[in-house]
Amino acid sequence: MRRSYSWPPVVAEQGRRLLPPLLQPAWPLPFDAVSSRLYVRQRVDHGRQTVPLAHIVGTVGKFGDFDRCFLPIRHDVIERWLSIERAYRKGVSLPPVELYKVWDIYFVVDGHHRVAVAREQGFVEIEARVIGLVVDVPLTPGLTVGDLERKEQQSDFYEWTNLRQLRPDALIETSGLNAYLDIIMQINHHRVRMSEACGHEVAVPDAVADWYDTVYLPVVTLIRQRKLLEAMPNHTEADLYICVAGYQQLLAEHTGSPVTLDHALDVYVGYVPSANKPWGRLTRRRIDVLPPETATHENSLLARLRRRKNTTS
Repeated sequence: MRRSYSWPPVVAEQGRRLLPPLLQPAWPLPFDAVSSRLYVRQRVDHGRQTVPLAHIVGTVGKFGDFDRCFLPIRHDVIERWLSIERAYRKGVSLPPVELYKVWDIYFVVDGHHRVAVAREQGFVEIEARVIGLVVDVPLTPGLTVGDLERKEQQSDFYEWTNLRQLRPDALIETSGLNAYLDIIMQINHHRVRMSEACGHEVAVPDAVADWYDTVYLPVVTLIRQRKLLEAMPNHTEADLYICVAGYQQLLAEHTGSPVTLDHALDVYVGYVPSANKPWGRLTRRRIDVLPPETATHENSLLARLRRRKNTTS
């Protein structure tokens, strides 16, 4: 398959130099900057396969030679690019490129010019020999360097909890930094309560699995049923879980008695934007779940929760 013709690399490079800094093209992702932040469980040789060019977003050792679209930056790189282009046009059979695969994105080990020419020529796939690095954290072609710190924290969370092995379908993503620490604290509290209830210390994997099954997943199920993410599109399910769990703690401190997560969610949902109303209008639907003396303080409790979240973010 082909796409419409684009400017040759020499012309593209000259035009790029005229662009202001904010409009300069993005750089490819450096492999070391990504792999060093993630826990790699193993390497797998996938052999030879066809790879979508749009998912090749990074480089191993060639940072600064190409932009994110693999258009060449330097003149010496352009000369090599032109020789590969001539080979393509003559139908010369070229060897497969060599790639590292990390989740759903690829990094070029060998064959940068072949990837660059294939993209410029309008191909959507390329033959490659692929070595896969198995990680727990989902990575997509839109990944940027600015996302890496959050991905590193997510990787640390999965490594500590071993959640992806205990519950392979589990996917917990937060939109803010340091939020995974809040979740780990929740798991530790849950482990303490389990240990007190059974009279002996509960192992971390058992506590993690029980927390996910009996605490996190039920709350997330309610979040999905009530379509709360439609009203809060910049949040994730894990973000809302953290909000509800924090609100539960504040309610318990105020009332002096335990408050369940279901109870806290019922109260919290009455004061988030409705899925059926614009963002600026808050629902004022009363939910009869708190005694009157507590209900008068609901807004102040939410304000404290949001301040606490902003402080830890």
